[in-house]
Amino acid sequence: MRKLAVVSDTHRVELIMDKFIDRIKDCDLILHAGDNFEDCTYIQQLTGKEVIGVPGNCDHKYVGIAERELVLEVDGVNILLCHGDQYNVQFDTYTLESHAELAGVDVAIFGHTHRPYKTEYNGILYINPGSLSIPRGGTDSGFMILNIENGNFDVEYIVI
Repeated sequence: MRKLAVVSDTHRVELIMDKFIDRIKDCDLILHAGDNFEDCTYIQQLTGKEVIGVPGNCDHKYVGIAERELVLEVDGVNILLCHGDQYNVQFDTYTLESHAELAGVDVAIFGHTHRPYKTEYNGILYINPGSLSIPRGGTDSGFMILNIENGNFDVEYIVI
């Protein structure tokens, strides 16, 4: 089984990232859905684990340097990783849903709203781990764990 930590919108707040790092010691891989992209390096240095991330709307210096979205395969599960602002997720997920269907993914991970979100639509799981450092809408600081085994997956939300 692969255990993936999914995080977003860390915004350079090392104190809360340190608490996150303490909670993911048994994870195999860390996925960061943007804002701030350079936090991927901080997390990787402290954990020694592989961190795959994308820049968000606050990561202007990475425009044209880092990919705004990635599609990756983990143990038979195809995952779309993006920040989500390019699909206007602050309003709804319709554009993201259309893109994810065309991309043929099983899971779509996004951030940007600073609110945790989990739903399944047309056989695709859509998850937003919320914000680790600046939660909105009365939500808590948190992240998600995506468990993958033999092409099957489930997700859990963890409050810091």
